[in-house]
Amino acid sequence: MIEVASGSDKPLVTCWMGEARVREVRALFKNAGIPTFRTPEPAVELFSHISAYYRNQRLLMQTPAPLSHLASPNVESARLVIETALAERRSVLTEMESKALLAAFRIPIASTVVARSVTEAMVLAEEIGLPLAMKIDSPQITHKSDSGGVRLNLTTLQSVRSAYQDVLDEVRRNRPDASVNGVAIEPMILKPNGREFAVVVADEWAHRGIARRLMGLLIETARAKGLKYMNGEFLSSNARMLKFVADLGFVLSKSSDDPTVASGVLALQEG
Repeated sequence: MIEVASGSDKPLVTCWMGEARVREVRALFKNAGIPTFRTPEPAVELFSHISAYYRNQRLLMQTPAPLSHLASPNVESARLVIETALAERRSVLTEMESKALLAAFRIPIASTVVARSVTEAMVLAEEIGLPLAMKIDSPQITHKSDSGGVRLNLTTLQSVRSAYQDVLDEVRRNRPDASVNGVAIEPMILKPNGREFAVVVADEWAHRGIARRLMGLLIETARAKGLKYMNGEFLSSNARMLKFVADLGFVLSKSSDDPTVASGVLALQEG
């Protein structure tokens, strides 16, 4: 049996009941790496686990059926977006490119247009409808809230007119090196039952700004909802994380309860 088992890919489980008479045989099978039991019950249970594992692995390898009620993704459009960024030696997509990429895979997005003057911003606001969100459109500015380039929940044309100039002035003051295409205008999406979610990416995409972008959006949303502050706890030994949250504006302090933990607070509203 041992010789046959060594040349087979099928699992072999044995049960040798008794003591003195089968002790030597049991040792031979054990040395050959073949599971050996003293009673039938655990042998049967092991075989059941092996069978279930094999079945589950086969299920995992099955490809889900296509969602036929959804339109097929426009792979060519998505490829063009990526190829354009690569041709310009960029590793980060602009907001408009990101939305074009999501739209290519039929992921719902808020339609966005770029206004290049106050008058154009007000005309577009009337066409899109209030309330609105306005964000700076610049290839050099990825984290718009960090440079003061975001205004949310604008409910009147007067606020749209003021916000347009305020965004430009603040961005030029904070990022004088950045070229500005205009101000992106999109409908303010208000969903009481909406939820935040995180996207986990492969290791080779780590340290490319995805986490910073997600945190920036989370901070923007918290400000728009009227939250006064955001707090968190971080490992004191994680220097990279401490620098990351400090760059976002968190004020760090040592925890009085646990020296291995640092506390951070970010003020979301002025005053």
